[in-house]
Amino acid sequence: MIRLFLALPLSDKDGSLLYERWDARRFSSPFVRWIPAHQYHVTLIFFGELDKGDLPGICTLMDEAAALYPPFTLNTGGAGQFPLRGQPRVLIERLDDTRDGALAAFRQFLYVSLQSRFSLEKKRFRPHITTARIRGQAGGGRKNPVPLDTFTAGGSTLELSLDELVLFESVLRPEGAVYNPVYCVPLTGRDAGIRKGR
Repeated sequence: MIRLFLALPLSDKDGSLLYERWDARRFSSPFVRWIPAHQYHVTLIFFGELDKGDLPGICTLMDEAAALYPPFTLNTGGAGQFPLRGQPRVLIERLDDTRDGALAAFRQFLYVSLQSRFSLEKKRFRPHITTARIRGQAGGGRKNPVPLDTFTAGGSTLELSLDELVLFESVLRPEGAVYNPVYCVPLTGRDAGIRKGR
């Protein structure tokens, strides 16, 4: 079995720019694990544990999707958290997909194509990049000392380019998850006319 998810990773350049943007918000805490820039990504579909025999079918769909959709350009929308209220479990950079909803449409295409074969989460899609994970608030009634006013401070908007669809393996380790690419395909949109004609 292998723990898998589909995502759009940030380029090295965009990841570094976003990481630097969070410098003013970053603080030291034993409860907070800051995500390194090279692991920044936008999660589209989380599969959970799958058999390796499922890989060929997923990779075939990725090839089809990448031919139907060109690269995405999104603006950052400011810092946030999940859950949306109360003590956060993750800190995030929101992404603005309101201009044309293209990323949401891409994610919906993947979801509809996969839901008949896999048990997928039915959460509302809120495009974001996880910048930190927080632990400890659920145990023993202890709350995490997270200075909310620090990470919700405003900042300049960044334009991010997302041009590759990647199937990642998530390897859980005591120090945090490690994401290993299993299959990568560039978004080309060369068959976008076929999608529009459907």
